[in-house]
Amino acid sequence: MVDTAGIKRKKLNMERLEFFGFTRARTAIADSDVCILVIDALDGITEGDKRIADNILDSRKGLVIAVNKMDLVEKPKYNLFLDAMYADAPFLRARPCFLFPPSNGPMWTRRCKRFAMCAAASTSSFRSSY
Repeated sequence: MVDTAGIKRKKLNMERLEFFGFTRARTAIADSDVCILVIDALDGITEGDKRIADNILDSRKGLVIAVNKMDLVEKPKYNLFLDAMYADAPFLRARPCFLFPPSNGPMWTRRCKRFAMCAAASTSSFRSSY
C-alpha cells in the first residue's frame, strides 16, 4: 500500500512540492492494481479528487472510494453527502464506497482488506464464475 499526496491543482499552478506529490501519485496509480481514493468528508469531493479518480479509471485500475472523517458529519446527512458526491461525479456511482471515521492501525488494516476485496470485484480483469 502506498499513500500519496493529493493532486490539488492543474500542473501549471503547482509548486515544486505539489508537483512531486502529483508525479508520485501518478506513478503509484500506474504501478497499482487497485487504488483507494480517500475523500475528506468535510471538503466533499474536490476537483483534485475527480482528476485522481479520472486518472485511475483511465488507467483501467480498480477503484474503491473511502470517505474519511465521517464522524464529523451528522448521521442524517450521510445520504445527502453521497447524493451530492454522486451528483458532482456521476462516474463514481458504480464504484464501492466506504464511509468511516478516522481510526488507528488495526481498524485501518481490516478496512484495507475489505477495500481490496471490493476493488477486486470492480476491476476490469475480474471474471464471474457464471
